[in-house]
Amino acid sequence: MGKRDADEKEARFLILALSAMKYEAEAVALYTAEFMHHQDLSWQCTFPRVRFSLNDHDRSACRRLFRFESHEIRQILPFSNLPNEIYTSQGCVVPREEAFCLLLRRLMFPARLADLRCEFGRSPGALSSTINTTASLIYDGVRQKMILISVWLNDTKGIQQMQFLARSGVFQSA
Repeated sequence: MGKRDADEKEARFLILALSAMKYEAEAVALYTAEFMHHQDLSWQCTFPRVRFSLNDHDRSACRRLFRFESHEIRQILPFSNLPNEIYTSQGCVVPREEAFCLLLRRLMFPARLADLRCEFGRSPGALSSTINTTASLIYDGVRQKMILISVWLNDTKGIQQMQFLARSGVFQSA
């Protein structure tokens, strides 16, 4: 019997022991996932789908994980010009709030994608694709405005035009 077989046997024993002790299914899954991560057995394990919800995080957790509180994130979202659903290159459909929070989480504290999969319930490939797509969409949304602003700031007439446009509300999100 090889090491991997012995580790699989230990994982099965852990599941049976936790179930016998009347642990809830969610707790059994979390303990097993942690054990498998430490034993490097994740190659054959699919983690249960976790539905991300910003409402599940309290104020301090939001500030620690995303740098903003949940109400601040919801105030920023309309100005990001992101669609309600993000379609990634891997064919994943991710809600706007989840995609934005994932990007904030990745920017706030560098974490391996494998570590984020339990938090967001997606594979590392889907997480990477979501982060890249979300960042590209936000960048594409502000790129044209930044080009206009840099051109206008190079001459005084441009500054006056930009002040007029700012007063008229051109730079506000729809």
